[in-house]
Amino acid sequence: LSGMKKDPQVEESYSTRFDIDDRQEAQNRHDNENRHSQVFAKHVVINNPEANAAGNFASNKVVTSKYTALNFIPLFLYENLNPVNKFANFYFLCVACLECIPLISLTKGIPQSLGALSFVLLVEAFTTIRDDLNRHKADAVVNSKPVKVLNREKKMFEDVPQSQIRVGDIVQVNEGEIFPADLVFLRSGDPKAPKSCWVNTKSLDGETDNKYRQALKCSSEYDGRVINGTAEELSAIQAVVNCELPNNMTNDFSGSMLYRHTEDGAMREESEVIGIRNLLLRGCILKNTEFVYGAVVSAGTDTKVEFTTTKKKWWDLKDGGHKVAMLTQRLNSVIYLMVVMLVILCSVGSICENLFSMMIVHRSWYIILDRRFYISYWLSFFRFFLLCYQFIPVSLYVTMSCIYAVQGIFMENDLKMYDEVNDEPMRVRSSTLNDDLGQVGYIFSDKTGTLTANLMQFRKCIVDGVAYGQ
Repeated sequence: LSGMKKDPQVEESYSTRFDIDDRQEAQNRHDNENRHSQVFAKHVVINNPEANAAGNFASNKVVTSKYTALNFIPLFLYENLNPVNKFANFYFLCVACLECIPLISLTKGIPQSLGALSFVLLVEAFTTIRDDLNRHKADAVVNSKPVKVLNREKKMFEDVPQSQIRVGDIVQVNEGEIFPADLVFLRSGDPKAPKSCWVNTKSLDGETDNKYRQALKCSSEYDGRVINGTAEELSAIQAVVNCELPNNMTNDFSGSMLYRHTEDGAMREESEVIGIRNLLLRGCILKNTEFVYGAVVSAGTDTKVEFTTTKKKWWDLKDGGHKVAMLTQRLNSVIYLMVVMLVILCSVGSICENLFSMMIVHRSWYIILDRRFYISYWLSFFRFFLLCYQFIPVSLYVTMSCIYAVQGIFMENDLKMYDEVNDEPMRVRSSTLNDDLGQVGYIFSDKTGTLTANLMQFRKCIVDGVAYGQ
């Protein structure tokens, strides 16, 4: 074999193929590294919120209100004068602008319709302020709710407002309380089951049955003994969580925890995978467990329940998260049709007027008409428009706003809408959506518990021919 001649073309083809394979393997390795860095691109240091400041994580402050003292006037005017949202208000704004043109104005250049439009906007502003103030009050109650947060220096839990919780904090949640953020389950307070708890996810998926959650083994057990049962032990935790970027997938989570144990002066590191069974999502309620310890990995708008995949701009009213009632949408469609009819009437009137004028001018030699036909047409068109603009009533939206406000008062004081179990009355957050209640066309249910809330009563059964119950 050593004496055989080597074909240079074969050697070149083999080397080229090997180079291509090497480059392909390197490219695949680079893609895998990029994919891994994208999936686990969030790094959280547990029990050290100061170290997470560089991550620019979201605040845990809840803001469901829409307006502030600075942006209310421009944002309110834009929303209520936008033709996509409320076409009638935009329509009367155009009428007021046309009334200011002396050449076609019927009111000597004075925008008389502006007064009626201002009154409509004033009533709408009153109802909007009332609804948004209720949202501000609800936000203040949630943000000021006390949560037990571990103070690492004092080695004890302190009551901290929910809005001041930071990523990396270790919190204690008692039975019946709502989780204030997305938490990695560290340990349970049940001495018989320190690695498990039960949560109610009704606010996420509508299921009324409790779900099982499991604590991380590295943070709850070491060498067969239970750890992190006291605030002093929790204060000594050294761990880092590498997890996925914020998303709204409430049934999936990918991450890992690197936990450091100190034994006989030596440092040992232990890694464990974090799944959805190890995560306590914000909005869920702790059940059948005295208390649990959890580390905050996502707060505020980064939590799965609050996260939105697309950040809409404030001026994007169409499909931008701004809810418009079904009745308002239908009303806008009717107004569009009425405007088209008004334009047709004005066009017919303008054409007839100009044709009639041309016939008179043609017979009367002493009348001089210098304007061309298309100029006369548009002038007559807008005059007819200002004569017939009340074809659409200016009080349309303000009447609906008053009806919505009165409906909201009746709904909040309706005893049949009162929840005796939770001692909670009905709350109308947005009165403009009253008519959307009960607009259910189809119901898809995988079991009867979704409709009956699993509250069933024994009626009757027959055992060995003997009937029990009625």
